[in-house]
Amino acid sequence: MTGADRRPTEVERARRRRGQRLEAVLGFLGFFLVVTVVAAVRAIVIGGPSMLASLILLVLLALTGWALRERLRS
Repeated sequence: MTGADRRPTEVERARRRRGQRLEAVLGFLGFFLVVTVVAAVRAIVIGGPSMLASLILLVLLALTGWALRERLRS
């Protein structure tokens, strides 16, 4: 059997689906991470309260790091 004739196994398909889900999560988190960075920087520059934006930024950074590590592992 050649490589072209080989069909993906269920394990390979599950791994691919997991990778696609993690990529979608990374895209979602990445978008909101950028929005939160802009909001936090804006709040700091204008002298407004930035604690909430900073906490949200910290949580998003942790989640993005986790999702990226999981994606690289799979």
